[in-house]
Order: sequence, then structure tokens, then C-alpha cells
Amino acid sequence: MDTAPARDKLYNYNLTVGYGIFRNTNNAAWGNADLDGLIISNSFGFGTLITPKVRIWFGPEIKVTWVDGSPHNYSNYKINLFGVGKGLVLGVNFNDSEKLTTVVKMGFQVFDYVGEGKGFFSHETNSASTSYLRRDYDVREKMFTLTLESCSEHRTTGRVGKRAAAFGRKPLVQ
Repeated sequence: MDTAPARDKLYNYNLTVGYGIFRNTNNAAWGNADLDGLIISNSFGFGTLITPKVRIWFGPEIKVTWVDGSPHNYSNYKINLFGVGKGLVLGVNFNDSEKLTTVVKMGFQVFDYVGEGKGFFSHETNSASTSYLRRDYDVREKMFTLTLESCSEHRTTGRVGKRAAAFGRKPLVQ
């Protein structure tokens, strides 16, 4: 959801609820691990370039994630994490038609994760274990993110041109 996908507005709020995949690669202990789950992203944007077909914006973003998965080499070890990330995002809204907008967001986030791992893997020996073990995780991670979304909106004319003129810009709609 975006409050200004194709509008001539200085500010916008963007809420994304979706599914995400995180890949942890080349971990010395277990190789690669894929974690997937729910992501809720909240972005507040400031419009910089606004035309009838494209709206570019940037601003702060806060994400909340619940993810789980297993290392590729140790599928009987399950990891469950809850994370909160904060950072900056750059968004580009492409107005494809009268009602459809495609949003591409690129951001840099610092995440803090807490959670646990359970199963037959030992962090002490970095290998499989014959005992069922549990380990708590407290992880700080920096990552670049890429988000694709589509949204639709019922668009009207009228106020758009007046608002643009108040900011000294050429209106989208005459």
C-alpha cells in the first residue's frame, strides 16, 4: 500500500506485508542456510522527481520479520528468528496505466535478530550432533534489500494540479 503511488504529493507512506527469503552464505559452521518468512515494512518517503509516469522518493524505513529455516548441510537443525531492521530506502514508482503502479524499493538496513536454533547440530564442534541441542541467537546484521510490489489506485483529476502549483512545480494533470 502506498498513499501516493502516482500523485503529485511531497510525502508518502508505504506499507508492505509480504514473504521474504534470506540466504546466509559461506557460514564456517554449516555452509549455506535459507531462511524465509513474513516481512512487514513501513517506509516514509519524500518525493524528489514526480512525473505522470514515474515518482522517485526516499526516506526512513522500519522492517519487522519472522523467519525460519535450516542450514543446507543440517536439515534436522531448525532456526527461528524475530528481527527488527531500520535504515534508508529509495523507491521508484512506475505508473503503468490509469490504475496500476509498480513499486521498486532498494534499501540498506541494520537488523537485530533474536531467536533460537534446535536440532542435531553442535556449535561447539561445528558438526552434526547425536544429541538434540538448543541454542539462543542474538544477531546484528547489515543488508541491502530489494522489494518489488504492485498497487492500484482510483485516480482523479482536480486537486493534483492545484497542489503542484502551490509547490511551484508543473502539475501532472491540467
